Amino acid sequence: MKTTIQKITPAIIASRKISIQLDDGKEMVVHPHVVVKKKQGDEILKSMLESGDCMDIPIEKIKTISILAENFAIDTTCLNFDYQEYDLVFPRKADWFE
Repeated sequence: MKTTIQKITPAIIASRKISIQLDDGKEMVVHPHVVVKKKQGDEILKSMLESGDCMDIPIEKIKTISILAENFAIDTTCLNFDYQEYDLVFPRKADWFE
């Protein structure tokens, strides 16, 4: 079975929006950006909502993912994170050449 990161990866590479449902039943459309890992080990999808708000979504809270046909333009506002607190999980340079 694919991990959540493996399911999100094609959307990130193709700059596609995704529709997600969280474990609390909340549904939203997000523009996926990057996946980071806290030093404690929690993985987070740093993303932008349709409203333009940035949202950090814990990977373990994502229940279902649907990749949409719509593309998005990357807004670097949501790409900022503290390198002392987080490690970049995806996309790493090596991931682009597999």
